[in-house]
Amino acid sequence: ASGDDTDPILASIKDIEKVPRFIVEPLLAAYLSGGVMVDNVRSAGGWKAVQNLYDNPPLSSEQVLHPEKLGGSDRPVDVRLPKLLKEIPDGWHLIDDDVMGEIGIKVLLKLWSEDVEKDAAAAASAAEGWGGDRYYYLENKRLGLDMLVWQTVWDSAEEAGEFSVAYRLALKKRFPKMRKTTKSAPDSAWKYQVWQLEPGRYLKLAVNDCTVLRPVAMMT
Repeated sequence: ASGDDTDPILASIKDIEKVPRFIVEPLLAAYLSGGVMVDNVRSAGGWKAVQNLYDNPPLSSEQVLHPEKLGGSDRPVDVRLPKLLKEIPDGWHLIDDDVMGEIGIKVLLKLWSEDVEKDAAAAASAAEGWGGDRYYYLENKRLGLDMLVWQTVWDSAEEAGEFSVAYRLALKKRFPKMRKTTKSAPDSAWKYQVWQLEPGRYLKLAVNDCTVLRPVAMMT
């Protein structure tokens, strides 16, 4: 009966509090931002323009957040690392690979900001300019190790730099005991910094023009 704890809808609403925000926020954003996008499209071109979305749907969450980019030249970059997959050593297995998108990156930066509400606008700004991304998560069960490789591409070197700074601040919030270990040479094409996040766990963040690469995250 309605109002009863056995009601599946009420149970789902109650249980959603137990779901990590990183899952819930993009899920809700798909409905809320999607609704705003449709309204913007209808205001600009009427219901015929909305109908056209079925034939030419958004190619990324970026285009949902910024309807003006729909059907334009700002198409998402297909980021893949085939060389990485070919060079996986024995014992390592690819567990998952996917795209974060602008929404996912925005939520990630918000979750690990000093003040979630105050820094929401800064997180959104740092996620804008997204051009494409892909992450690869690998495991070696025999050694008890895992590794995450995440590459992002941005519309400009300035956008890549803004994201890099925001991501470093998020890392400091998430890993307060992280300490610097090694870094790139001054004349290196890839500017990188390696941190020890905790004993046995390291992270390397590298930037080259419009590309930001997080190539190492291992733990015992």
